[in-house]
Amino acid sequence: MSTSSSSIRKSVCLPFLIQIDARVIAIARKYEDFATEFKGAFRVFYINCEKEASLCGKLKPEKMPSIRVYPPLPIPVVDFAIV
Repeated sequence: MSTSSSSIRKSVCLPFLIQIDARVIAIARKYEDFATEFKGAFRVFYINCEKEASLCGKLKPEKMPSIRVYPPLPIPVVDFAIV
């Protein structure tokens, strides 16, 4: 049985950021490397809450900066604080 990569459900990682600094950029690169290492099983999108205040208001991240992971259903959404 062959499965194309487009039919595989992927987890989505949403890092919520307030300010972009060297530490946040380093963390972001680690997540991009992680997604690459796992051959695209994860997609990473960044949300700058200063520029996207309405979106952050709707999604309500608990802490800043943090990462929210949306795994394939039916697994619940998980938030991770970036320390």
